[in-house]
Amino acid sequence: MNQFRFAIAVALIALASLGGRCAQRESDQPTTTSTVKARDDTASAGAPTVASAPTTPPQDRSPTTRTWTVDGLERAAIVVPAVSVATTVAAADSAPTVTADASTPHPIVFVFHGHGGNARQVRRSYDIEEHWPEAMFVYPQGLRTPGRLTDPEGQRSGWQSTPGHMDDRDLHFYDAMLESLLGEGGDRARVYSTGHSNGGGFSYLLWSQRGHTLAAIAPSSAAAVRLGRDDNLGDPMPMMHIGATNDPLVKWEWQAATIDGAKVLNGCTGEGVPFPNGTTGGRGLIYRSETDTPVVTYISDGNHSFDRSSSPVIVEFFKKCRRAGREAPGSLDPHTSSVNSRSVP
Repeated sequence: MNQFRFAIAVALIALASLGGRCAQRESDQPTTTSTVKARDDTASAGAPTVASAPTTPPQDRSPTTRTWTVDGLERAAIVVPAVSVATTVAAADSAPTVTADASTPHPIVFVFHGHGGNARQVRRSYDIEEHWPEAMFVYPQGLRTPGRLTDPEGQRSGWQSTPGHMDDRDLHFYDAMLESLLGEGGDRARVYSTGHSNGGGFSYLLWSQRGHTLAAIAPSSAAAVRLGRDDNLGDPMPMMHIGATNDPLVKWEWQAATIDGAKVLNGCTGEGVPFPNGTTGGRGLIYRSETDTPVVTYISDGNHSFDRSSSPVIVEFFKKCRRAGREAPGSLDPHTSSVNSRSVP
């Protein structure tokens, strides 16, 4: 695929985020304990071995609302911390013990709400944290933004749709969050973005404009209909698309064109094979790439609502992706003067 460097600039669909599935959970509070499976390694007699062991000690994953001042505006996100990675070691003549290693860098997963949505709502909809306790999850809050298919007056919250739109305020917000969170133990090689509708479109925009910072993206019910048509170059990147053939807002033909464009850009060949390991009833397919930048699809016959069954598949996909050989060109420009934190009530 090295011979192909297709242009990618995203004329994204700024969409209304439907909240029908959001009422399924009433509480915003996550569980504060998690179980980490120990590795089943084999070692020589008398040497320390990793064994089945008690769960990790309870760790606080209480969400907090963090604020950043970016371009003179206060921006906010709900941040759910990662649990420390557990290491379980048992000597031949002693019981297993569990220790938490807080020094291990943790993945960072950004989850962007749709147009008209909010950070709390998308957190409930995705219900994703329990599937990856070792990762930090970040739910940013958008500002009032004109939509392209709905809300042209910009009365509802959302994300910029193209480079330069809204003076790139949301790209600057992403830069500020990322720089701050990397400084708090985040793993620069494991930064991911997902989002629904307009939030999924913003994930496509991040691929185009901030691809050097990301290991993979997983947009839902979104489209990047100008893949290969504009002048901004994008590097191949592992991508998962969550979509529905009966989506009344983001038409399936737009989504299908986006998937096809991503396959070309990423150098994917051949037919899709079940992902992960045939456990999704044929809905999850992976299209492999010689550049190790596969495209995964997770398609239903549903509508524009977020498909919560995709959350564990998103995590499975992200866990397989690390950013290698695509170092950021210098430090990010944070566009920020202050960072604050408060607990989420």
